[in-house]
Amino acid sequence: MSHRFTKPFWSVFCSIIDNFGDIGVSWRLSQQLATEHGIAVTLWVDDWQAALRFLDPLLSNEPNPTSQALQLQGVCVRRWPQDGQSCIEAAQAAVIVEMFGCELPEITLRSMAAQQPHPCWVNLEYLSAEDWVAEFHGLPSPQTIQGADQTVTLQKQFFLPGFGKNTGGLLRERTLIAQHQTWQNEQNPLRHQLVNAYGLNDEPKLWLSLFCYPGPVLKNLIGALKQDTQPTVCIIPAGGLANQLASQLGRPQEPTPGDCLTLGNIQFLVHPFVSQPDYDRLLSICDINIVRGEDSFVRAQWAGKPMLWHIYPQDDGVHLDKLQAFHSLYAGTAKSGSEAAALACWQELNFRWNCGDGIENLWHDLRPHFPALHSHARNWQQKLAELPDLTSSLVRATGFAT
Repeated sequence: MSHRFTKPFWSVFCSIIDNFGDIGVSWRLSQQLATEHGIAVTLWVDDWQAALRFLDPLLSNEPNPTSQALQLQGVCVRRWPQDGQSCIEAAQAAVIVEMFGCELPEITLRSMAAQQPHPCWVNLEYLSAEDWVAEFHGLPSPQTIQGADQTVTLQKQFFLPGFGKNTGGLLRERTLIAQHQTWQNEQNPLRHQLVNAYGLNDEPKLWLSLFCYPGPVLKNLIGALKQDTQPTVCIIPAGGLANQLASQLGRPQEPTPGDCLTLGNIQFLVHPFVSQPDYDRLLSICDINIVRGEDSFVRAQWAGKPMLWHIYPQDDGVHLDKLQAFHSLYAGTAKSGSEAAALACWQELNFRWNCGDGIENLWHDLRPHFPALHSHARNWQQKLAELPDLTSSLVRATGFAT
């Protein structure tokens, strides 16, 4: 989908469905467009209050409560177009990115149809490791728009993130891999800062980060972790997940950031909501990261550390097919017999955990494989880093590269 445009800005549309996964990806993309490619970007969000909560760790001052726009790190963040004028402004962009198939306002579509030349219209979809991604990436999808005087056909292009050469790739900032190396070189002092902040008496032997969806999977995971005989730290975000944990442990009060909950040899550190760079650093210094959805799933892979992935559950069970597709891809790059054995055990545990099964025995079986899992995670990180990053690929595909 190569085009040439002279208009100076992009519009990125994000519908915040639940939590901060969608806006997390949208913000990373917008920021990278601005900082690494010099593109003026407006990020349009439909839930303004949720956007402010997400951006809060980056804000130096309280935003004006009556304002519906702010400028942050080179990106203009605005509330979803609410009137004709803002819709027309959004449609005047050279490139319009529709994140995850969100539906653009009708007046914006009509304004796009009236533009000459028409803006490049991209639907950036969710990540998948399935084979069909390479087949559909970059395909056009003609859209008929009723303009003021005539019917106009606009071409919407599918842009599909993925793990292979014939996909859109993954979001990765230019300095990310080097930054992870720096954090891991400073791992001990960074961990010690947390030990001091939470007043821990002993230096933990195993460090975990935990960010899964609430529900039975948390109970099953805790059941597996409590078998460990060595001191373990598990960093868990404040909110619904920490509240469920406290309830399972019989704690009457909801935990707050800074609290430490104890179960056997495990100390659960209730962590505040942090900025994306701070979360990347947390992933980098943990031994194993338990992540969910898409954004934290991708960032855990860039950390080069072993992970468990809680995929977003779907009623029809199709998420398990997506999970198996990633398992096959990830485990298929084993470089030794020890890695292959470790990954076979890891696959079974991760699949059974996503099915809602108990994993106590599988966790016990996995523990001796941790060194091989670490080696494979680093090799996988390096393999992914050989591919073009998503933002650069998108800029080239739209003909916006200089």
